[in-house]
Amino acid sequence: TQTTPSHTSTTAVPMVWNDTVVYHVPEDVAKVLAIRYHIVFPIFITLGILTNAFCIAVTRRKKLRALHSNAYIQVMAVLDIMSACAYLPFVFDNEFCLYKNYTQAFYFTRFGFIIVNCIRSSGTYILVFLTYDRFLAIWFPQTFQKVKTKGVLKKRLIILLIWISVSFIP
Repeated sequence: TQTTPSHTSTTAVPMVWNDTVVYHVPEDVAKVLAIRYHIVFPIFITLGILTNAFCIAVTRRKKLRALHSNAYIQVMAVLDIMSACAYLPFVFDNEFCLYKNYTQAFYFTRFGFIIVNCIRSSGTYILVFLTYDRFLAIWFPQTFQKVKTKGVLKKRLIILLIWISVSFIP
């Protein structure tokens, strides 16, 4: 006779797609996924939205608004809030990324993941722009005075939007 280890569950939760059982997930794995997606994930999303809203409120103060780097920090905070909101459909998905119908699968694969990746990548590029500006401010102060205008930030954001849109087209 074959024995099962005591730490594994013998019962399994069926994962269904189009009324067909695709595979069975062990019950203990299903519990971990449920805790991860329905308890931990919403806590992180809520904390992310609240802390980034606080960051925006602090950097919008009159004394801090004049600092050039705060514009980048505000854009990063807005992108983080957008990212947290883009993750919300994944929290409400009860099947742990195994979709019940074609429409739901199409949305998540064609739009959901792409939207999340576009927003997260935009935040990374904003961080690169901020690092580049700090480099110019330290090593080439005269050049930095020319780059310090709001017009340069807007041009970079437009270039970033075009770059991200082109690189994530499915």
